[in-house]
Amino acid sequence: MKYAKVFLAIVLVALTSVVFTGCANKAKIGYFDIQKVSENSPKLKQLNEKFQKDFQNINSQMEALTQKQGSMSKEEYNKEFQALEKKAYGVKNKYISERQNLLNGVLAKIYKEDNLSVITVKTMVNVEGQPQKANVNVDGTVVNGGVDITDEIIKNLQ
Repeated sequence: MKYAKVFLAIVLVALTSVVFTGCANKAKIGYFDIQKVSENSPKLKQLNEKFQKDFQNINSQMEALTQKQGSMSKEEYNKEFQALEKKAYGVKNKYISERQNLLNGVLAKIYKEDNLSVITVKTMVNVEGQPQKANVNVDGTVVNGGVDITDEIIKNLQ
């Protein structure tokens, strides 16, 4: 039984390598560094600042609510706290949606213009999960060759 599993694993690896070798010349993979895009895109910076401002406003309201907690009934406090919590989630979800829509629009444009097969996010992590510059992984898979579209994304988000 153990040998059958090992044999099956070897066969699967061999078939996978044949499939990927055959497809290697046809696929064009684009990848980008989301951190660099976030730090260098004026549109994303503006969106981040708006989110921070909106969230800071909710945070100030939370602090004020905490200060007057002693003068409120438990029910009243919980009701107001839940309302602020719901508002915070709404702001967060709106931000995530706006950011995703902005990126998706630019990625769709670049995908079509550059005739890419797939676009993915580049991550740089070591074994401990800390960012590093040595190993380039794309969603857990080491990519050799791909097209770095980070600067193109930043240019489109001016």
